[in-house]
Parts: sequence; C-alpha cells; structure tokens
Amino acid sequence: FYVIDVPNLKHPAGKPRHLDARFSTRPDQQSNLSARRRADFLEDRRSKLARRTSHVRAVCAAHRLRETRDVTDKRTRIAETLETAERNRRSILEAQVRSCADAVAHAKEVARTHAMQSERARDARRATLEARLRETSVRRQRLLTTPRSRLLEPATWDSRQIIALSDEAALAIQQWWRRAKLSPVVREWAATEVSLDWAIRSPFDAIIMAMRNKVLINTASSLLRRLAMLADPAVVSTWKNPARVFLSAYMIVAHPSELMPTVGPLEKTLMEAGESMLHDFEAWVNGFATERGFQLAADLVKSWTTYYDAFEDWKAKDSKTLVDGMIAHFMELERLWLSVKDQVDAETEWRPRIHEQQEQLYAKINKLGKAARTKFQEE
Repeated sequence: FYVIDVPNLKHPAGKPRHLDARFSTRPDQQSNLSARRRADFLEDRRSKLARRTSHVRAVCAAHRLRETRDVTDKRTRIAETLETAERNRRSILEAQVRSCADAVAHAKEVARTHAMQSERARDARRATLEARLRETSVRRQRLLTTPRSRLLEPATWDSRQIIALSDEAALAIQQWWRRAKLSPVVREWAATEVSLDWAIRSPFDAIIMAMRNKVLINTASSLLRRLAMLADPAVVSTWKNPARVFLSAYMIVAHPSELMPTVGPLEKTLMEAGESMLHDFEAWVNGFATERGFQLAADLVKSWTTYYDAFEDWKAKDSKTLVDGMIAHFMELERLWLSVKDQVDAETEWRPRIHEQQEQLYAKINKLGKAARTKFQEE
C-alpha cells in the first residue's frame, strides 16, 4: 500500500448524524466528567492514604502505650518484689536477732547456773576441808598433849576414847565413801539442768519432752537407788517405777492445771508433798558432801515416801474412776447382747463385735491390777 500524506485532508471524523443530534454537547460533559472522576479518584486516594496514615499512627501510638504500660507494670512488679524481699529480709534479720538474743540469754542463764553450782560445790568442798582440818587439829593437839610414854603404852588408853576414835574414823570413812559414790551421779544430774525453777519457767510440752530423756530417767533411778539404802526395805519393795514417779513431781508442781482438771483434797496433798520433796531433793543435791549430808538424805527419804504415798492414792482414785467406766461399758455391752440375741442374724452380726469389745475391755481391766479384776468379778 501507498500512503499519501495530505495534511489538509486530515480531519477527525465526526460522529454519526443520529448520535451527533442526540449528544450535541457531549464533548464538554465528557471532559468535565473525566476531570471529576480523576479528582474523585485522587481525593479517595488521599483520604485512603490519610486513613491508613492515621491507622498506622494509632497502631504505633497503641504499641508505644502498650510498651510503656508493660514497662510500667514490670517496674511496678520489680518494685513490689524488691519491697517484699526487703520485708522478708528484715523479718528474717529480726527473727535471727531475737533467736540470737534468746540464745545469749539462755547462755547467760546457763553460765549463771553453772557459776552458782560451782560456787556451791566450792563452798561445800571448803566446808568439808575446814571440818577435816578442825578434826586434824583436834587430833594433833590431843597427840601433842599426850605424853609419849602413854602413846607407847596401849594399856594407858581409855577404852571409851578408843571406841570414840573408832566411831569417828568409821564415820569419816563412811562419809568419804558416800561422797565418792554419789559425786558422779550428782554431777550427771546437775548436767541435765533440771530444777523446780526450770520446770516453772518452761512450757508443759517442753517438760514432757525432757522427762522422756533416757539419760534423765537413768540418773534419777541411780539417785533413788542411793536413797533406798536409807529407807525401810519393806517400803522400798512396794515402789514401782520410782524414777517416773519422781520426775512427775516437776509436772505436778509446776503445771498442776495440765494434769488435774479438778483440784480436791488428794490433789492438794499431792502438790504440797511434791513441792516439799523437790525442795528437800535440791537441798540434798547441793549439800550431800557437807556434814549435814546424812540428815538431808534422811529428810529427803521421809518427804519422798510421803509424796510417793500421795501419788499412789491419787493414781488409785483415777484408776477407780477408769475401772468403773470400763465396767459400766462392759455391762452395757452385755445388756445390748441380751436385747439382740433373739434376732436372726445375732450370732453372725452382733455377737463377734460385742465379744471383741468385751475382750478388749477385760484386757484393759486386767492390766490395772488385782483390785480391778476383783471389782470386775464382783460386778
């Protein structure tokens, strides 16, 4: 093909007649519509970008706010944790300070007690030594004033003087022997730090735990065996568990309300006898090595016998109440069996259980001694 370029013939083709007649003003409207569409599009785009920008800013602000809140919460939690740790540290330090103060007070009390015991022992040794020195001085003066000829002639000695000197020597040897045998046991007892003042200051549970100590029980048994040599053998043969009865005096005297719900004449007698016995015991422990050691031991034997008898009377009263209750329960079970024995399942359902409970009650009554068994048989 050959294309002939004729500029004057290049005119835009017009619209068809029927369209040109209908849309005579269309070109202007079309251009305005395009401009409006473009403006609307740009406006929508700008508004969309603005909304997106505002959303991004809101999200960033929320994120920053959340981070700030998280940091604040973390700082608050850290501060609370540090405050709690500080409170715990202070409470632990206060508890340690109190514990150390109690330990120091206890150590001072122990040191004071040991110092008092050492002072008493030193005084006792000094008194014993002075007594021996006086006896030696008397014997020396007697020998110095006695002519040598009389010393060499046994016939010139008075028989009464010889008997007196023999008795004096025997008494001195006997006192020395008793001190030698008692000193280790008394030292063991002093090492336990058990006394009436300690029992009054200590709580009841602490006393119970201390009284269960085997060393304390064995030491008390050794001391009571020494005292038994001064008592009537017939009375000593009736003593049962003397060490536990002796140690019970500390609980009875220091905390009577824990052991005696009601205080009657027997209970008052028991408390008075126990307190008197403990005072005599502590006096004997502190002065057994002195000249009054034998007299203190004799006083302790009397007060111990009185306390033991009062304790047995009080225990018998409790045992009587316990036996009466168990016998009443046994009879109640017997009446129950008589009321149900005619039922169909009595032999299989009721009899084994009732018989088992009755056997348990009889075993407990049998453990309480011959008097309890006799009373049960009479009932």
